Amino acid sequence: MLQRSLIEAVVDLLASNGKVFLQSDVKAVAVRMKEEFLKYGKGKLDLVHDQCNREFSGGMWLEENPFGVHSDWEQHVLDRGAPMYRLMLSKLTEK
Repeated sequence: MLQRSLIEAVVDLLASNGKVFLQSDVKAVAVRMKEEFLKYGKGKLDLVHDQCNREFSGGMWLEENPFGVHSDWEQHVLDRGAPMYRLMLSKLTEK
């Protein structure tokens, strides 16, 4: 899965208001990635809620890929009618 040191490095190098996009076709994996980024993100990350689909699993997941282009795997998953679990984290503005 994700290494704590990788998450810490990403957060340290991410600009204020910078975004981290996470997605998986396995809900448990997506939840774990979210939890690990929030846990090891040194309190500097927050979920972006403005694009959440409230009807899809309690409103935690983004309905669409924010980049507008699907990866090959993402397209394969969507073509078979399965869900993609997507979320966006944002680095809080430093004061």
